[in-house]
Amino acid sequence: MLYIRSFIFNSLLVLTVPFYAIVAFSFFWLPYDKRYPFLIAWQRSMVWLATKICGVRYEIKGWENMPKQPCIIASNHQSTWETLAFSAIFPNICFVLKKDLLFIPFFGWALKMWQPIAIDRSKKGGVMEQVIRQGSERLALGRSVIIFPEGRRMPADQPGQFRSGAAALAKATGAPLVPVCHNAGKFWPRRGWLKRPGLITVHIGKPIYPAHVEEVHEQMVESISTQVKLL
Repeated sequence: MLYIRSFIFNSLLVLTVPFYAIVAFSFFWLPYDKRYPFLIAWQRSMVWLATKICGVRYEIKGWENMPKQPCIIASNHQSTWETLAFSAIFPNICFVLKKDLLFIPFFGWALKMWQPIAIDRSKKGGVMEQVIRQGSERLALGRSVIIFPEGRRMPADQPGQFRSGAAALAKATGAPLVPVCHNAGKFWPRRGWLKRPGLITVHIGKPIYPAHVEEVHEQMVESISTQVKLL
């Protein structure tokens, strides 16, 4: 049944992407805050289907730690699950992602409607400057910024090296940095198509308020690295 359920879910995930892109484009004329609910509807649906078809459930711990104001959410990165589920969990967000993703047929075109922070590694000025400039703009508009400091999906038992972009953005804008960790990779591996039933735990840590970039970065790494070992 594991293979059948995974096959059904993955098929639906792929086949519904063109429909999602069409829906996203259909509401391009609306102001961003009005079209946002339509942009996250597909992600919410996929998370719901993962629960119903594959038994991939989730729980949230530490929700009381979320600030009321726009913030920077820095999370470990283990699978595709969090890129879908965070849209359902956190309100009014935008992701930091590679600009190349915007050129993927249908999916990338829909992503562009989110107005993400798209990083061009070939552009002069460096990645950090792009994150700070675009991140500052999104935060000023009332949107929280989600950053995966590891830069790519990592195995559940092999965390990657955390980069300092999230801490630099917090320092530059004064926005609180919220460390988030999860164990999605145990049930939804970064590679392979099997989705194993189980309960994903998303832990929201206490916000870190800007001081020195190095201090914010160290606190973020310690918070995520310590908590993920307990999941």
